[in-house]
Amino acid sequence: QAAQTTVTFSVKIKRYHSVDVAANALWATCTGNIGWIDSVSPQRQPDGDYVAALRPSITADTKRRLEGCLNEATLDRVQGKVIRTVDGPVSTMSG
Repeated sequence: QAAQTTVTFSVKIKRYHSVDVAANALWATCTGNIGWIDSVSPQRQPDGDYVAALRPSITADTKRRLEGCLNEATLDRVQGKVIRTVDGPVSTMSG
């Protein structure tokens, strides 16, 4: 089993106070939805996407549930879109 699952996703907002707040709210909602506790909060990358991680890595079924939540969560005025999900060693997630 890989040490962590890294998730890259984009966030679009409409009349929402902050994209960073929206990304964190979306991540907290979806990691809570799958019952995951050990996660690294989303970090904004230079291209504007966000990278976050779950430790240890998650199963394919849990990954599908997380991706579905990030893509379809019904947070007012917030739209997420998963770009990629990668299993691998723990990293510092620097952009």
